[in-house]
Amino acid sequence: KMAWTGPSVDEKDWHAAPVPACWETMGLREYDGFGWYRVRFSVPPGLRDKQLVLVLGRIDDIDEAYINGERIGRTGTMDTQRGLSDFDQEYRELRSYTIPRNLLHGEDNVLAVRVYDGFKHGGIYDGPIGIATRDRYRKWKDGQEGRWNFFDFFHASRTKFKYEG
Repeated sequence: KMAWTGPSVDEKDWHAAPVPACWETMGLREYDGFGWYRVRFSVPPGLRDKQLVLVLGRIDDIDEAYINGERIGRTGTMDTQRGLSDFDQEYRELRSYTIPRNLLHGEDNVLAVRVYDGFKHGGIYDGPIGIATRDRYRKWKDGQEGRWNFFDFFHASRTKFKYEG
């Protein structure tokens, strides 16, 4: 299903997904396995030359994040059968990945996140989630910005979800 990382994916069979929320709130009560999130976004003109950071909140268990089909980061290692954790309690880690400038297009970008859950709850379950300049992200991490107001742009409410099954 790695073809799901690219911008040309037909999303008609994908479902709207609340983000952040556990998979259980989407009706996947006992599901352990792989799932995908996708959201399309535009980069505001004033931010196109800035260094940007994607913040994905907390994910249970591991993830791989792609922008326009290119992997920009991961926590854990995934293979075709199961996810493998590189460390313990990764579900508590805040995920943040620098977005290479050459990957972004002004108007039509796609974020695709593959998640593996091996036990109990799954998914992108806790915020914050968004994209910010590196400077604003650093200020937020240092406690100089409020909990949710440091993002420059992102529309998580348009996120779609599909599980590999």
